[in-house]
Amino acid sequence: DFGQTLGVWGVSSGPYLVLPVVGSSNLRDLTGFVGDSFADPLNYGQGDAYFASRVALGVTGAVSGRVRLEPQIEALMSQPEPYVALRRNYSQQRDAAIRDGRFEDDPFKDLPEFDDFDFGDEDE
Repeated sequence: DFGQTLGVWGVSSGPYLVLPVVGSSNLRDLTGFVGDSFADPLNYGQGDAYFASRVALGVTGAVSGRVRLEPQIEALMSQPEPYVALRRNYSQQRDAAIRDGRFEDDPFKDLPEFDDFDFGDEDE
């Protein structure tokens, strides 16, 4: 998404936001969401049937997403500070998406290289 692209380009995340309908976001990802909306060709349809189908898909997707996330929502609400836990989880998830799952620092940098291991004499 465009918010992820902006993060890769070095744009800072900005303040954490919780918006009605949209949910958790930050200023960078909200800007990316707007950019994604303009770039989506499905947003340029016309007519009542098109509008009705988009609304139906949106409502169905929202209900399906809510049901799918119910266990995570219950786990979040059991936290002593649900807002802080949600903010932390959202920020970690977006940072991992921006890094494409890579670690910031190489966790294996202190391990010896494969060639440094001594496997004994090959003649034996």
